[in-house]
Amino acid sequence: MISKEKYYQEQLDSMQDMMERTTAYMEELQEELNEAKDLLQQKHDELLDSVNYAAKIQNLLLPSHEFFERHFEDYYWHVNQRDRIGGDFIYYNETDTKIFIGLFDCTGHGVPGSLLAVMGHRLLEEAFFKNEDQSTLSVMEEVNDGFKQFFKTNSTDLQDGMEGILCSIDKQSREMRYTSVGRPLFVRRGDSWDIFKRSQRSIGGRINGQFEENVFSLAHNDEIFIFSDGLTDQFGGDQDKKFKTRRVLAGLQNQKHESLSDRLANLETHHKMWMSGWDQTDDVSFLGVKLK
Repeated sequence: MISKEKYYQEQLDSMQDMMERTTAYMEELQEELNEAKDLLQQKHDELLDSVNYAAKIQNLLLPSHEFFERHFEDYYWHVNQRDRIGGDFIYYNETDTKIFIGLFDCTGHGVPGSLLAVMGHRLLEEAFFKNEDQSTLSVMEEVNDGFKQFFKTNSTDLQDGMEGILCSIDKQSREMRYTSVGRPLFVRRGDSWDIFKRSQRSIGGRINGQFEENVFSLAHNDEIFIFSDGLTDQFGGDQDKKFKTRRVLAGLQNQKHESLSDRLANLETHHKMWMSGWDQTDDVSFLGVKLK
């Protein structure tokens, strides 16, 4: 018969052995977790470095201040990609007789959106090189064909593409032509802002239809404003509502700021405050110019 002292000692030794094995296992597990954490941190740093480098490349597509200072009395642009890189970009070009400005919003965010943005910008450059008349209509048709050829599918199957608007301004007559692909155009003539509704057509994607080129005249000091839907669709404020077009118009009509650039800088600040505390839901971009 085992004495109580020996029984308790055996139980104590058993528990001590169990504790030692458990401690050794936990130490081994902690070491494995630390290694996994270090590996995850390394992968995170590599991914972040790649994204940062990709952002530097995509930033090469940002507008040229020299171009806008040369052609416009005043201007202001803002591009804020949701994930450092994304699908929004501003386009500009010129010929001997015309100035071209545009803003485009590609499908998706992050890396996929960025790839489409770079491709869209390249297709725009190629379209200007190929088309002799270089109308906004012919350029948009050429870019649309480029998207379909790249994805090797017809427009009913293609989901990836871009929306936007391309404008041309005659340097002498100030005649303006524009083609909308899913985005509206705001124009200030005199003291009032006119809103030209967006078309239902997109470049690529599933929305079919004919592109159209619209024409009207501009005058000295008239203003043009174009933007992506990330500006108006951002949730925020006290009640988590969308920013909406009326707040954009309020910023454009702000009587506290006379210059266009001041009004748009204030709009940018207002928009950032609006989404403070909320996740950014989309890439955000806008461009405003004032004619000389």
